[in-house]
Amino acid sequence: MLDVLDKYPVLSALLPFIYWSTLPSIGTQLALHAFYTISPSLRPTTQADVALHFNRARVLVVSAYLFYTLHQALVGAPPNFYTTLGLPLDVETEHVPRAFRKLARIYHPDKVGPRGEAFFIAARTAADVIGDPTKRYAYDRFGPSVIAWEKLYTVREHMGQGFQEALPYYVVQPAILSFINWLNGDGFIDFWRATLFMLMASSELYLCALPERPALLVRLLPNTTQAEVVSFLHELFLSVMLASKQIAPLIPKLGIIPSNIPRYGKRTNEETQRDLQELDSVMVRLAQLAEVTRGESQRGVAASLEPLRPSQRPSAQTLQQAAQEAAKAGAPPRPNGAFLIREPSQVEQTWMHLFAREVFRKRVENSRLEMGLESSERSDGAPPTATATATAGAPNGQASSAASQPGRETAMLSNGQGVDREHHATPGDHDPRVELTQ
Repeated sequence: MLDVLDKYPVLSALLPFIYWSTLPSIGTQLALHAFYTISPSLRPTTQADVALHFNRARVLVVSAYLFYTLHQALVGAPPNFYTTLGLPLDVETEHVPRAFRKLARIYHPDKVGPRGEAFFIAARTAADVIGDPTKRYAYDRFGPSVIAWEKLYTVREHMGQGFQEALPYYVVQPAILSFINWLNGDGFIDFWRATLFMLMASSELYLCALPERPALLVRLLPNTTQAEVVSFLHELFLSVMLASKQIAPLIPKLGIIPSNIPRYGKRTNEETQRDLQELDSVMVRLAQLAEVTRGESQRGVAASLEPLRPSQRPSAQTLQQAAQEAAKAGAPPRPNGAFLIREPSQVEQTWMHLFAREVFRKRVENSRLEMGLESSERSDGAPPTATATATAGAPNGQASSAASQPGRETAMLSNGQGVDREHHATPGDHDPRVELTQ
Protein backbone atom coordinates (compact mmCIF):
# COMPACT_ATOMS: atom_id res chain seq x y z
CA MET A 1 0.00 0.00 0.00
CA LEU A 2 2.78 2.43 0.90
CA ASP A 3 4.60 1.57 -2.32
CA VAL A 4 1.50 2.46 -4.32
CA LEU A 5 1.14 5.80 -2.53
CA ASP A 6 4.79 6.60 -3.16
CA LYS A 7 4.37 5.74 -6.82
CA TYR A 8 1.24 7.87 -7.27
CA PRO A 9 1.51 11.16 -5.34
CA VAL A 10 -1.94 12.31 -6.49
CA LEU A 11 -3.54 9.31 -4.78
CA SER A 12 -1.58 10.11 -1.64
CA ALA A 13 -2.94 13.66 -1.76
CA LEU A 14 -6.54 12.42 -2.17
CA LEU A 15 -6.37 9.90 0.66
CA PRO A 16 -6.86 12.45 3.51
CA PHE A 17 -9.98 13.81 1.80
CA ILE A 18 -11.41 10.29 1.58
CA TYR A 19 -10.72 9.69 5.26
CA TRP A 20 -12.31 13.00 6.35
CA SER A 21 -15.42 12.45 4.22
CA THR A 22 -16.17 8.94 5.49
CA LEU A 23 -14.70 8.36 8.94
CA PRO A 24 -16.53 11.21 10.83
CA SER A 25 -19.92 10.03 9.56
CA ILE A 26 -19.26 6.43 10.53
CA GLY A 27 -17.86 7.51 13.89
CA THR A 28 -20.93 9.67 14.61
CA GLN A 29 -23.34 6.79 13.98
CA LEU A 30 -21.30 4.43 16.15
CA ALA A 31 -21.03 7.00 18.96
CA LEU A 32 -24.79 7.65 19.02
CA HIS A 33 -25.57 3.95 18.95
CA ALA A 34 -23.22 3.27 21.87
CA PHE A 35 -24.59 6.24 23.82
CA TYR A 36 -28.25 5.18 23.42
CA THR A 37 -27.33 1.60 24.27
CA ILE A 38 -25.75 2.69 27.54
CA SER A 39 -28.48 5.26 28.37
CA PRO A 40 -31.78 4.28 26.69
CA SER A 41 -33.72 6.89 28.67
CA LEU A 42 -31.83 9.72 26.90
CA ARG A 43 -32.98 8.67 23.43
CA PRO A 44 -34.73 11.71 21.85
CA THR A 45 -38.42 11.60 21.07
CA THR A 46 -38.76 14.61 18.76
CA GLN A 47 -37.14 15.37 15.44
CA ALA A 48 -35.54 18.53 16.82
CA ASP A 49 -33.86 16.58 19.63
CA VAL A 50 -32.63 13.96 17.16
CA ALA A 51 -31.00 16.64 15.03
CA LEU A 52 -29.51 18.30 18.12
CA HIS A 53 -27.98 15.04 19.37
CA PHE A 54 -26.61 14.24 15.91
CA ASN A 55 -24.98 17.66 15.53
CA ARG A 56 -23.35 17.49 18.95
CA ALA A 57 -22.07 13.97 18.34
CA ARG A 58 -20.74 14.99 14.92
CA VAL A 59 -18.81 17.93 16.39
CA LEU A 60 -17.29 15.71 19.11
CA VAL A 61 -16.27 13.01 16.63
CA VAL A 62 -14.72 15.48 14.18
CA SER A 63 -12.81 17.22 16.98
CA ALA A 64 -11.54 13.89 18.30
CA TYR A 65 -10.41 12.83 14.83
CA LEU A 66 -8.64 16.16 14.37
CA PHE A 67 -6.65 15.73 17.58
CA TYR A 68 -5.84 12.13 16.65
CA THR A 69 -4.54 13.21 13.24
CA LEU A 70 -2.30 15.91 14.71
CA HIS A 71 -1.03 13.53 17.41
CA GLN A 72 -0.13 10.96 14.79
CA ALA A 73 1.69 13.62 12.77
CA LEU A 74 3.79 14.49 15.82
CA VAL A 75 4.32 11.12 17.50
CA GLY A 76 3.63 8.55 14.79
CA ALA A 77 6.09 9.95 12.27
CA PRO A 78 9.09 7.71 11.53
CA PRO A 79 12.33 8.65 13.29
CA ASN A 80 14.76 10.86 11.45
CA PHE A 81 18.30 9.82 10.62
CA TYR A 82 19.75 11.57 13.64
CA THR A 83 17.45 9.66 15.98
CA THR A 84 18.34 6.41 14.21
CA LEU A 85 22.04 6.96 14.86
CA GLY A 86 21.45 8.35 18.34
CA LEU A 87 23.06 11.70 17.49
CA PRO A 88 21.97 15.30 18.10
CA LEU A 89 21.19 17.57 15.14
CA ASP A 90 24.29 19.70 15.69
CA VAL A 91 26.70 16.73 15.61
CA GLU A 92 29.99 17.11 13.82
CA THR A 93 30.48 15.19 10.58
CA GLU A 94 33.47 13.16 11.83
CA HIS A 95 31.37 11.68 14.65
CA VAL A 96 28.86 10.07 12.27
CA PRO A 97 31.03 7.08 11.16
CA ARG A 98 31.97 6.40 14.75
CA ALA A 99 28.28 6.22 15.75
CA PHE A 100 27.48 3.93 12.82
CA ARG A 101 30.31 1.50 13.65
CA LYS A 102 29.04 1.32 17.20
CA LEU A 103 25.56 0.35 15.99
CA ALA A 104 26.94 -2.05 13.40
CA ARG A 105 28.70 -4.05 16.06
CA ILE A 106 25.35 -4.52 17.79
CA TYR A 107 22.83 -4.89 14.93
CA HIS A 108 24.90 -6.47 12.17
CA PRO A 109 22.95 -9.33 10.50
CA ASP A 110 25.86 -11.71 11.14
CA LYS A 111 25.31 -11.22 14.87
CA VAL A 112 21.54 -10.76 15.31
CA GLY A 113 20.32 -12.53 12.20
CA PRO A 114 17.47 -11.31 9.95
CA ARG A 115 15.80 -9.45 12.86
CA GLY A 116 18.36 -6.65 12.81
CA GLU A 117 18.85 -6.47 9.06
CA ALA A 118 16.21 -3.74 8.51
CA PHE A 119 17.61 -1.54 11.27
CA PHE A 120 21.16 -2.09 10.03
CA ILE A 121 20.19 -0.95 6.53
CA ALA A 122 18.42 2.13 7.94
CA ALA A 123 21.45 3.01 10.06
CA ARG A 124 23.81 2.65 7.09
CA THR A 125 21.58 4.88 4.94
CA ALA A 126 21.41 7.49 7.69
CA ALA A 127 25.18 7.46 8.08
CA ASP A 128 25.68 7.87 4.32
CA VAL A 129 23.37 10.91 4.18
CA ILE A 130 24.47 12.66 7.36
CA GLY A 131 28.11 11.95 6.68
CA ASP A 132 27.93 13.96 3.45
CA PRO A 133 27.64 17.71 4.26
CA THR A 134 25.79 18.50 1.00
CA LYS A 135 23.23 15.70 1.39
CA ARG A 136 22.88 16.50 5.08
CA TYR A 137 22.02 20.14 4.24
CA ALA A 138 19.33 18.96 1.78
CA TYR A 139 18.02 16.26 4.15
CA ASP A 140 17.46 18.75 6.96
CA ARG A 141 15.17 20.77 4.68
CA PHE A 142 13.48 18.24 2.38
CA GLY A 143 13.52 14.95 4.29
CA PRO A 144 14.32 11.38 3.18
CA SER A 145 13.48 12.09 -0.47
CA VAL A 146 17.09 13.21 -0.99
CA ILE A 147 18.11 9.52 -1.01
CA ALA A 148 16.65 9.10 -4.48
CA TRP A 149 18.32 12.21 -5.91
CA GLU A 150 21.13 11.29 -8.25
CA LYS A 151 23.78 13.25 -10.12
CA LEU A 152 23.49 16.21 -7.76
CA TYR A 153 26.73 17.49 -6.32
CA THR A 154 26.25 21.03 -4.99
CA VAL A 155 23.97 22.61 -2.43
CA ARG A 156 22.37 24.78 -5.10
CA GLU A 157 21.43 21.73 -7.19
CA HIS A 158 19.93 20.01 -4.15
CA MET A 159 17.91 23.13 -3.22
CA GLY A 160 16.57 23.45 -6.76
CA GLN A 161 15.51 19.80 -6.80
CA GLY A 162 13.85 20.16 -3.41
CA PHE A 163 11.77 23.16 -4.44
CA GLN A 164 10.74 21.41 -7.66
CA GLU A 165 9.42 18.44 -5.69
CA ALA A 166 7.62 20.71 -3.19
CA LEU A 167 5.87 22.71 -5.91
CA PRO A 168 3.22 20.07 -6.87
CA TYR A 169 1.87 20.14 -3.32
CA TYR A 170 1.01 23.83 -3.70
CA VAL A 171 -0.78 23.09 -6.95
CA VAL A 172 -2.70 19.91 -6.10
CA GLN A 173 -3.92 20.90 -2.62
CA PRO A 174 -5.47 24.28 -3.62
CA ALA A 175 -7.13 22.63 -6.63
CA ILE A 176 -8.71 19.93 -4.47
CA LEU A 177 -9.84 22.43 -1.81
CA SER A 178 -11.35 24.69 -4.45
CA PHE A 179 -13.22 21.77 -5.99
CA ILE A 180 -14.64 20.77 -2.59
CA ASN A 181 -15.72 24.37 -1.92
CA TRP A 182 -17.39 24.50 -5.31
CA LEU A 183 -19.30 21.30 -4.58
CA ASN A 184 -20.53 22.76 -1.27
CA GLY A 185 -21.59 26.02 -2.95
CA ASP A 186 -19.11 28.13 -0.97
CA GLY A 187 -17.14 29.51 -3.91
CA PHE A 188 -13.75 28.36 -5.03
CA ILE A 189 -11.81 29.63 -2.02
CA ASP A 190 -12.41 31.55 1.21
CA PHE A 191 -10.38 34.50 2.33
CA TRP A 192 -9.24 33.09 5.66
CA ARG A 193 -8.37 29.70 4.14
CA ALA A 194 -6.32 31.42 1.45
CA THR A 195 -4.60 33.48 4.14
CA LEU A 196 -3.65 30.37 6.10
CA PHE A 197 -2.42 28.69 2.93
CA MET A 198 -0.14 31.63 2.09
CA LEU A 199 1.10 31.71 5.68
CA MET A 200 2.03 28.02 5.48
CA ALA A 201 3.84 28.53 2.16
CA SER A 202 5.77 31.49 3.58
CA SER A 203 6.77 29.47 6.64
CA GLU A 204 8.06 26.60 4.54
CA LEU A 205 10.06 28.95 2.33
CA TYR A 206 11.52 30.64 5.40
CA LEU A 207 12.56 27.35 7.03
CA CYS A 208 14.12 25.95 3.86
CA ALA A 209 15.97 29.10 2.85
CA LEU A 210 17.72 29.68 6.18
CA PRO A 211 21.31 28.43 6.29
CA GLU A 212 20.91 27.40 9.94
CA ARG A 213 18.02 26.18 12.06
CA PRO A 214 16.01 29.01 13.68
CA ALA A 215 16.85 29.68 17.33
CA LEU A 216 13.21 29.24 18.38
CA LEU A 217 13.03 25.84 16.70
CA VAL A 218 16.27 24.77 18.37
CA ARG A 219 14.90 25.78 21.75
CA LEU A 220 11.43 24.23 21.43
CA LEU A 221 12.16 21.17 19.26
CA PRO A 222 15.85 20.39 19.56
CA ASN A 223 15.61 16.98 17.81
CA THR A 224 13.29 18.03 14.94
CA THR A 225 14.51 18.98 11.49
CA GLN A 226 13.04 21.67 9.27
CA ALA A 227 11.61 18.98 6.97
CA GLU A 228 9.67 17.44 9.87
CA VAL A 229 8.27 20.85 10.81
CA VAL A 230 7.18 21.46 7.21
CA SER A 231 5.52 18.03 7.06
CA PHE A 232 3.63 18.79 10.27
CA LEU A 233 2.51 22.18 8.87
CA HIS A 234 1.11 20.42 5.81
CA GLU A 235 -0.82 17.98 7.97
CA LEU A 236 -2.01 20.74 10.29
CA PHE A 237 -3.30 22.92 7.45
CA LEU A 238 -5.13 20.11 5.69
CA SER A 239 -6.67 18.70 8.88
CA VAL A 240 -7.84 22.10 10.14
CA MET A 241 -9.35 22.96 6.75
CA LEU A 242 -11.30 19.71 6.47
CA ALA A 243 -12.40 19.77 10.10
CA SER A 244 -13.59 23.37 9.88
CA LYS A 245 -15.67 22.54 6.81
CA GLN A 246 -17.64 20.08 8.91
CA ILE A 247 -17.72 21.85 12.27
CA ALA A 248 -18.39 25.46 11.23
CA PRO A 249 -21.93 24.85 9.81
CA LEU A 250 -22.91 22.88 12.93
CA ILE A 251 -21.89 25.43 15.58
CA PRO A 252 -25.07 27.60 15.28
CA LYS A 253 -27.20 24.42 15.53
CA LEU A 254 -25.73 23.21 18.83
CA GLY A 255 -28.00 25.39 20.97
CA ILE A 256 -25.10 26.93 22.90
CA ILE A 257 -24.91 30.28 21.05
CA PRO A 258 -27.76 32.82 21.50
CA SER A 259 -29.76 33.42 18.36
CA ASN A 260 -29.87 37.22 18.78
CA ILE A 261 -26.15 37.84 18.27
CA PRO A 262 -24.96 39.17 14.90
CA ARG A 263 -24.48 36.45 12.33
CA TYR A 264 -21.54 36.51 9.93
CA GLY A 265 -21.00 34.83 6.64
CA LYS A 266 -23.93 34.35 4.28
CA ARG A 267 -26.87 36.71 4.92
CA THR A 268 -30.37 36.88 3.52
CA ASN A 269 -31.68 39.74 1.40
CA GLU A 270 -33.85 41.00 4.27
CA GLU A 271 -30.86 41.17 6.60
CA THR A 272 -28.82 42.96 3.96
CA GLN A 273 -31.55 45.54 3.35
CA ARG A 274 -31.92 46.12 7.09
CA ASP A 275 -28.18 46.63 7.43
CA LEU A 276 -28.19 49.10 4.54
CA GLN A 277 -31.04 51.10 6.11
CA GLU A 278 -29.20 51.26 9.43
CA LEU A 279 -26.08 52.37 7.58
CA ASP A 280 -28.04 55.11 5.79
CA SER A 281 -29.43 56.45 9.08
CA VAL A 282 -25.96 56.47 10.59
CA MET A 283 -24.60 58.37 7.58
CA VAL A 284 -27.40 60.97 7.86
CA ARG A 285 -26.62 61.53 11.54
CA LEU A 286 -22.93 61.86 10.72
CA ALA A 287 -23.71 64.43 8.01
CA GLN A 288 -25.83 66.47 10.43
CA LEU A 289 -23.13 66.34 13.05
CA ALA A 290 -20.55 67.43 10.48
CA GLU A 291 -22.73 70.40 9.47
CA VAL A 292 -23.16 71.52 13.08
CA THR A 293 -19.44 71.14 13.70
CA ARG A 294 -18.65 73.18 10.58
CA GLY A 295 -20.97 76.02 11.69
CA GLU A 296 -19.49 76.07 15.18
CA SER A 297 -15.97 76.15 13.80
CA GLN A 298 -16.83 79.03 11.45
CA ARG A 299 -18.34 81.05 14.28
CA GLY A 300 -15.33 80.36 16.48
CA VAL A 301 -12.93 81.48 13.74
CA ALA A 302 -14.97 84.65 13.12
CA ALA A 303 -15.00 85.48 16.83
CA SER A 304 -11.23 84.96 17.11
CA LEU A 305 -10.60 87.22 14.07
CA GLU A 306 -12.97 90.00 15.18
CA PRO A 307 -10.26 92.03 17.03
CA LEU A 308 -8.09 91.99 13.89
CA ARG A 309 -10.72 93.49 11.58
CA PRO A 310 -10.54 97.27 10.80
CA SER A 311 -13.17 99.44 12.48
CA GLN A 312 -15.90 100.80 10.18
CA ARG A 313 -16.32 104.56 10.14
CA PRO A 314 -19.91 105.80 10.32
CA SER A 315 -21.38 106.80 6.96
CA ALA A 316 -24.07 109.08 8.38
CA GLN A 317 -23.26 112.81 8.19
CA THR A 318 -26.39 114.24 9.83
CA LEU A 319 -28.62 113.24 12.68
CA GLN A 320 -31.51 112.61 10.32
CA GLN A 321 -29.48 110.17 8.20
CA ALA A 322 -28.33 108.32 11.32
CA ALA A 323 -31.95 108.01 12.49
CA GLN A 324 -33.04 106.69 9.09
CA GLU A 325 -30.23 104.10 8.99
CA ALA A 326 -31.05 102.99 12.52
CA ALA A 327 -34.71 102.57 11.55
CA LYS A 328 -33.73 100.54 8.48
CA ALA A 329 -31.49 98.27 10.54
CA GLY A 330 -34.42 97.47 12.83
CA ALA A 331 -34.32 95.57 16.06
CA PRO A 332 -35.05 91.87 16.72
CA PRO A 333 -38.49 91.07 18.12
CA ARG A 334 -38.72 91.11 21.86
CA PRO A 335 -39.94 87.88 23.50
CA ASN A 336 -43.24 88.02 25.39
CA GLY A 337 -42.77 89.13 28.96
CA ALA A 338 -39.01 89.63 28.61
CA PHE A 339 -36.65 92.54 28.07
CA LEU A 340 -34.18 92.37 25.21
CA ILE A 341 -30.72 93.58 26.16
CA ARG A 342 -28.19 93.91 23.39
CA GLU A 343 -25.29 96.02 22.24
CA PRO A 344 -26.23 99.01 19.98
CA SER A 345 -25.20 98.75 16.39
CA GLN A 346 -22.70 101.04 14.70
CA VAL A 347 -25.47 103.09 13.09
CA GLU A 348 -27.26 103.51 16.42
CA GLN A 349 -24.06 104.56 18.12
CA THR A 350 -23.46 107.20 15.40
CA TRP A 351 -27.02 108.53 15.77
CA MET A 352 -26.71 108.79 19.56
CA HIS A 353 -23.37 110.59 19.22
CA LEU A 354 -24.78 113.17 16.80
CA PHE A 355 -27.90 113.65 18.89
CA ALA A 356 -25.92 114.22 22.08
CA ARG A 357 -23.64 116.69 20.34
CA GLU A 358 -26.62 118.68 18.99
CA VAL A 359 -28.30 118.78 22.40
CA PHE A 360 -25.10 120.03 23.98
CA ARG A 361 -24.78 122.79 21.34
CA LYS A 362 -28.37 123.89 21.91
CA ARG A 363 -27.84 124.08 25.63
CA VAL A 364 -24.68 126.18 25.19
CA GLU A 365 -26.46 128.65 22.92
CA ASN A 366 -29.42 128.96 25.29
CA SER A 367 -27.10 129.60 28.19
CA ARG A 368 -25.31 132.31 26.24
CA LEU A 369 -28.58 134.02 25.28
CA GLU A 370 -29.88 133.95 28.87
CA MET A 371 -26.67 135.49 30.16
CA GLY A 372 -26.83 138.26 27.54
CA LEU A 373 -30.45 139.16 28.43
CA GLU A 374 -29.71 139.33 32.15
CA SER A 375 -26.81 141.71 31.49
CA SER A 376 -29.00 144.03 29.38
CA GLU A 377 -31.77 144.14 32.03
CA ARG A 378 -29.34 145.04 34.71
CA SER A 379 -27.92 147.89 32.61
CA ASP A 380 -31.09 149.79 31.57
CA GLY A 381 -33.95 147.92 33.14
CA ALA A 382 -35.74 147.41 29.81
CA PRO A 383 -36.02 144.25 27.80
CA PRO A 384 -33.36 144.33 25.15
CA THR A 385 -34.08 143.93 21.53
CA ALA A 386 -32.16 141.74 19.22
CA THR A 387 -30.19 144.68 17.87
CA ALA A 388 -29.41 146.07 21.28
CA THR A 389 -28.37 142.74 22.58
CA ALA A 390 -26.09 142.21 19.63
CA THR A 391 -24.49 145.69 19.99
CA ALA A 392 -24.41 145.99 23.77
CA GLY A 393 -20.85 144.85 24.28
CA ALA A 394 -19.47 145.91 20.91
CA PRO A 395 -16.95 148.80 20.64
CA ASN A 396 -17.96 152.18 19.21
CA GLY A 397 -18.34 152.18 15.46
CA GLN A 398 -18.71 148.39 15.23
CA ALA A 399 -22.19 147.87 16.61
CA SER A 400 -23.95 149.67 13.79
CA SER A 401 -21.91 147.91 11.17
CA ALA A 402 -22.53 144.53 12.77
CA ALA A 403 -26.24 145.16 13.00
CA SER A 404 -26.49 146.52 9.49
CA GLN A 405 -24.55 143.74 7.71
CA PRO A 406 -26.78 140.89 6.50
CA GLY A 407 -25.82 137.30 7.30
CA ARG A 408 -23.85 138.30 10.36
CA GLU A 409 -24.83 137.32 13.91
CA THR A 410 -23.43 138.46 17.19
CA ALA A 411 -23.47 136.33 20.36
CA MET A 412 -22.75 137.64 23.85
CA LEU A 413 -20.37 135.61 25.97
CA SER A 414 -20.43 135.43 29.75
CA ASN A 415 -17.57 137.92 30.07
CA GLY A 416 -19.43 140.61 28.16
CA GLN A 417 -17.53 140.21 24.89
CA GLY A 418 -19.40 139.76 21.65
CA VAL A 419 -18.55 137.10 19.10
CA ASP A 420 -19.60 137.69 15.51
CA ARG A 421 -20.58 134.77 13.32
CA GLU A 422 -21.00 135.31 9.60
CA HIS A 423 -23.58 133.36 7.65
CA HIS A 424 -23.82 133.66 3.89
CA ALA A 425 -27.26 132.59 2.80
CA THR A 426 -28.12 131.50 -0.68
CA PRO A 427 -31.61 131.14 -2.16
CA GLY A 428 -31.46 127.35 -1.97
CA ASP A 429 -29.93 127.08 1.49
CA HIS A 430 -31.83 126.53 4.68
CA ASP A 431 -30.87 126.82 8.27
CA PRO A 432 -29.14 123.63 9.45
CA ARG A 433 -30.28 124.28 12.97
CA VAL A 434 -33.88 124.06 11.85
CA GLU A 435 -33.15 120.73 10.10
CA LEU A 436 -31.39 119.31 13.16
CA THR A 437 -34.16 120.56 15.43
CA GLN A 438 -36.74 118.81 13.31
